Amino acid sequence: MARESKEFADQEAELLAQYEKEAEGGIPTKMFVHTADLALHATDGARFGVDSELHDVRWTDVRDRIFGRIDPIASGGWEYRTSHPDNRNVTVFEGLARFTGSKTLDIDVAGRTETITADRIVLAAGSRPVIPDIPGLADSGYHTSDDVMRLDARPRRLVILGSGFIAAEFAHIFGSYGTEVTVVARSGALLRAEDTAISTRFTELAQRRWDVRLDRKTVRVERIGETVRLHLEGPQGAETVDADALLVAVGRRPNTDLLDVAATGVAVGPTGYVEVDDYQRTNVDGVYALGDISSAYQLKHVANHEARIVRYNLAHPHVLKAADHRFVPHAVFSSPQIASVGLTEAQAEARGLRFVTSEQEYAGIAYGWAPTKRAECSLRFTKWMPRLPGTTSSPASMEPSPRGSMASRISAATNGLYAPMCRRRATCGGPLSTPPASHLSPASTNWPTVSLRIRSHCGSQTTQRPTRSPSGRCRRATHRRSARRCGSRGSPRFP
Repeated sequence: MARESKEFADQEAELLAQYEKEAEGGIPTKMFVHTADLALHATDGARFGVDSELHDVRWTDVRDRIFGRIDPIASGGWEYRTSHPDNRNVTVFEGLARFTGSKTLDIDVAGRTETITADRIVLAAGSRPVIPDIPGLADSGYHTSDDVMRLDARPRRLVILGSGFIAAEFAHIFGSYGTEVTVVARSGALLRAEDTAISTRFTELAQRRWDVRLDRKTVRVERIGETVRLHLEGPQGAETVDADALLVAVGRRPNTDLLDVAATGVAVGPTGYVEVDDYQRTNVDGVYALGDISSAYQLKHVANHEARIVRYNLAHPHVLKAADHRFVPHAVFSSPQIASVGLTEAQAEARGLRFVTSEQEYAGIAYGWAPTKRAECSLRFTKWMPRLPGTTSSPASMEPSPRGSMASRISAATNGLYAPMCRRRATCGGPLSTPPASHLSPASTNWPTVSLRIRSHCGSQTTQRPTRSPSGRCRRATHRRSARRCGSRGSPRFP
């Protein structure tokens, strides 16, 4: 929360954003994924002529190595906030806070109640796992993403309730370590927030690795000794799933209800998120919000960006900066990895945008022959075609890249509608006139953009760049990281 002092307000936005994201486990999850990749590769070498095998995964050693690195950072951050001279104007209250009136908070601190008020307040209280209302679940000893990484022992059997990115990542982690994984999904596919083609392909690959139960309703959960049993209803009728541990991964919800933000007049949307404008302001003057409590993205880099915006706007209330959520990248660290930037096809259709898609099987290119036996991986391009106001030429009029390149092949496959991005300014046919400032607001969708989605066994990346910047300069988009991850000497070049 922010007190009246300017120093407190300026620092509090960034500090609270960092604190809320540290507790969610994003960094330790990625460290577990790296170890899982090593374990998985050890079991997959025979088909390439490499005889290797996985003897064991020492769970406690893996866990202690990771949190031996993470926990000191978290504790050091807490000490910095509470006692470092840099934060001499910051007072930290450790407890559950709740609004009781207009800009008034009651905080339960060590058995006593502290009441604070402020002219300016920053809401950055984050989110928590959704726990579905299933009979018997509360007594089953379930786990969430907040605590499953600290288990004392790796379970022999794990059932994961959920079908999103948290479920996909932990299925990969524990499955690679040797745990028998069952994924229970209420819908008919995994990762439904991705493009339909990506979701469908990932679901097919997941079914080869794990026991994936789609279109299942969990009726009840019971604990039988050391076993947790889920009673399901599916297309074939009633069934049960037994496991040693249950991970609930059906999503996260913002902590607006715990704060009771309505008591201070802050508007909340139908899904529970605090409603903010482009400047991260709520409907109550002087109250800002950032991170998971107001952003459905639920991504650390988004919260960091919003924290910087709030910090600036608190210090410069008469010259505000707007947050930029146009091109938000995200990734799913499962196997195969998935990365994406920008709109999905469904979102483009909902906005009435013209677009063209093209799909390239990863196994259809030379480097893709190494990690794949079949056409299991693909490159997916989506091109949105709106023209910048005031431009003198359209993206389709750009000179194509050298013959035979990926760019020219994509262009040919789409009858020229998918124009390759220019490699240098000279190929653009002259600079473009700059569009009016009104068209360059963060909410604008008038830039021609390219969305690139790549999936492979050895990692994936997505690149999205405007084909022309506001200054009229051409930009070059090259995809390098996926190739380097796999040990390639070359760098595939895309339009």
